[in-house]
Parts: sequence; C-alpha cells; structure tokens
Amino acid sequence: MMSYFIYLFKKIRRNKFNYIPLIILSLLVIIILLLNANTAKQMSYENYLINNKGNAQAQLETYKQQLSGTKITSQNYGLLQSDIASYEEDIKNYDVALSDYEKGSYQKSYQTVVKIVYKDKNISSDPKSGAPADLIAAINHDYLMYQALAKRGIPYQDAEFPSSGTNYTLWVLQYLVPYVLVAGLIFILSPLFTGLFSDRLNRDLVLAGSKFYLILIPLAVGFLTSLLIFVGLISFSFIAASLLFGIGNWNYPIASNDITTHALFFQNIANLYLPSIFLEIATLIVIVQLVYLISYIVRDRVASLFISLFFIFGLSLVTPVVGGLQQIAQYLPTTYIMGVLVSDGQLSAKFNNSAVNTNFGVLVLLISIIVLLGSQFFLSIKIKRY
Repeated sequence: MMSYFIYLFKKIRRNKFNYIPLIILSLLVIIILLLNANTAKQMSYENYLINNKGNAQAQLETYKQQLSGTKITSQNYGLLQSDIASYEEDIKNYDVALSDYEKGSYQKSYQTVVKIVYKDKNISSDPKSGAPADLIAAINHDYLMYQALAKRGIPYQDAEFPSSGTNYTLWVLQYLVPYVLVAGLIFILSPLFTGLFSDRLNRDLVLAGSKFYLILIPLAVGFLTSLLIFVGLISFSFIAASLLFGIGNWNYPIASNDITTHALFFQNIANLYLPSIFLEIATLIVIVQLVYLISYIVRDRVASLFISLFFIFGLSLVTPVVGGLQQIAQYLPTTYIMGVLVSDGQLSAKFNNSAVNTNFGVLVLLISIIVLLGSQFFLSIKIKRY
C-alpha cells in the first residue's frame, strides 16, 4: 500500500501541467505584494493627515469668504465663526499628529486624530445632519480603528493594501486561498483521481488490499498535496513580505464583528491566524473528498474538472451574493474556506446570520468529512463492477 501511495504522489510531481497553478500563485503573491506596497505609500497615514489638513484649509477659506459677506447681526454669523474656529483647531491638530508620528510618538499622534474623528462622529450621528448611513459607518470605523492603534502605539498599516509579513499573509488567506488556491487544487486533483479509471473501469480493483485502503490512499495523497501547497503558499507569502517590507506586528488591530450583535470592534491579528488556518485546512479535506467523489462518479477527466469547478468553486463564489444561500451558509462546508471572514465575524455580519462562526464551522466540517467518507465507501460497495 505504501508503494501505491508513493506511486500516486510521484504521479502528481511528474505531471508538468500541475506546476501551472503553482507558478500562477507564486506570481500573484509577488505582483500583488509589490502593487500593495506601491498603493500603500499613497494611502499612508502621513498622506491621510496631509490630505485631511488640505481639505480643512480649503473649507476654512470657504467659510472665511462667507463670513466676510455676512452681517454681524445675521443668525449665520455666529455659526460661521464656530465652524471657522473648529477647522482652525483641526488644522492645528493635524500638524501636531503628523509631527508626533514622524518623531515615532505613534500613540500621541493617534490620540490626537481620535479627538478629530470623535467630533466628526458626533456631528454625523446627529439626525439633523442628514449624514448617510455609509458615512456614519465609515467614521465609526475610523474612530474605533484609531482608538485601537492608540492603545497599541504601533505604526500604521493599510488594511486594504497590506505589505508587511503578518498583514499580507492574512490577506492571502482571505483572498487567494478561497479562490485561486481552490481552483488550482481542483485542476491538480481532478486528473489524478480520474486517472484511477480506465475506460470507466476502476483499475484499483486489480490491486490487492481492502476497499478501505484503496479509497483512503488517493484521498491521503490528495490531502497531502493540498496541505503542502497551502503551507508553501502561506510560508512563501510571509517570507517574501517580511524580507521586503518587514514582519509587521502581531498585535496589529484588525476590524471584526461580534458574532451575536454584529457590532464592529478591533482585535489583534494574531487572534485570527489559528482559527482561520484551521478552518481552511479542514475545508481543504472536504474539497479533496468532493473532487474524489465527483471523479469517482463521472470518471471523465474533462467532465470531472468542469463539474468540480462549477460545484465547489462556483458555490464559494455565489454564496456571498445570493440571499437564499446566505441564510443556509452555515450548513455549506465550502463557506468555511473563507476562514478569515468567518473568524473575524465579517461573514456573519454580511449574511446577517450568527450561525456562521468558527465553532459551528468545525462541527459542519467534521460531519461533512465523515459523511463524504461514508458515501465513498458506500459507492465502492454498491457499484461492484466499477
């Protein structure tokens, strides 16, 4: 049986087409990292302060011009004076925050910005302001983020365009693993599993050994291959980002949502790694089993590849956008390939479905693994000819 395991594993290594997804993944990791680093310079904290100061100065000049044309006895005169004083204070605070940040006094800089954003938060929250819900949510996000950064006193890292080792690797787990990696694994595993059949006949029947091992060994090879590629992708992303732009900080605050209330809060990036990786690895086991089951039933290389892509990859894509699927997303094992979004509660908040969480995900994936394994044994017994 060990020789059969080695034979299947070598079969994967010798197939030159299997290196195509690996090359694509490697190129994407490097290209996106460099693009993120370039964009992050434009979206830096320093530029945020400079741009906001510029906007405040422009608004200040507008109000000064309006004030010069307003009578002292006018009702708007006092309001304009108040607005001018507010913007003058903001401009001064932006200068102080920028100076503190450049000196390395990150905590003081963030605390100053928190005061500015808190004022905006109060204004936008007033029903009389007429501020749209999206703007209120964005201001609240910034307020909580700068509070979290002030508490930790660490350098700023753009969440949407990360480049440090810790932040970028989490980004890879969130965006590349659920889509590019899954598609690549289906591309690799589908030919392997359909290759076990010749003219739709199961060639494993000529091998000595129980059906248990004849099913388990291809699955083990598939999972080992998936695990090696997954670990390789994560390691490569972390090493490349760390060497080029630094490791980052394991205490960096990441936006998250409470599972029950969906309220926004920030937690350390380190808290998300273990549950995210666990969920994604467990989902990879399910994906390997699904590809094997589809290949076992279809027994055609091209058909198996397209059905696997449509069913597995397609389901992962449409779940976040189809309302009906969002309500049953907790029961779909493919949901948990988005391990980061499940762990930080964002998927639960987006679906308005509190059942989409790490604990429930572990249960669903465990049951899925057992059910799929049982189905494979059942089919191997019932379909004796094959």
